[in-house]
This record gives sequence, C-alpha cells and structure tokens, in this order.
Amino acid sequence: MTEKGPGHRETRDGIARTIQGPSRPNHMEELFFFSSFGAAIACALLFGAAWARARRRLSRLEDRLLNGSGRAPGDLEERVNELALRVAQLARGQEFLQQLLSGQRRLPQSGRPVERSS
Repeated sequence: MTEKGPGHRETRDGIARTIQGPSRPNHMEELFFFSSFGAAIACALLFGAAWARARRRLSRLEDRLLNGSGRAPGDLEERVNELALRVAQLARGQEFLQQLLSGQRRLPQSGRPVERSS
C-alpha cells in the first residue's frame, strides 16, 4: 500500500480507499422519532387535563342551574323588572339624542337648536 495523501491509501489493485477516523453512528432518525413521540405524549397529557377540567366545570354549572343557584323565584322577577326599567331609560335617552341630532329639540343651556356640522 502506498500513501497518496492524508486519509487515502492505495491497495495492491490500484483502488483508492478513504480511511476515516473512528466512525460515529448517526442517531438523527432516532432522535427525531423520540422527540416527536415525546411531544405527542406531552400534548396528549395536556389535552386530557384540559378536557377533564372542562368536564368538571360543566358539571358544576349544570348542578348550579338545576339547583336554581339558591335564588328564589321572586328575586328573579325583581331582577327582570330592574332590567326592564333600565332598558326603558336607555330608550328614552336614545329618543332624546335622536331629537337633538335632528334639530327638533333644543339644548337647555343655549336655547337654540343644535346644528349638524358637515
């Protein structure tokens, strides 16, 4: 065998061979597989925890709705009446604003109709 350069040797038959240092096995495929598998397991665990929490919250909400959440029917009626009064106040306020913008109503402090600026 004769030497031609660093890392090359020629055999008796004239075939050039490259001599490499200590060979390392390439573990990239295994690394990719196990990383993907680990990520999939972690995602499955997180999804399972979120699913269990949602089911628990839903069952608590259903229990509260079925038990009436401790409110008497009269209390519910009172709340509905309060909301109806507030909606009526809002409607009157909207009518007032509409009249101001159309010029049918005058502002209390100026005494003249509001004019739109174009």
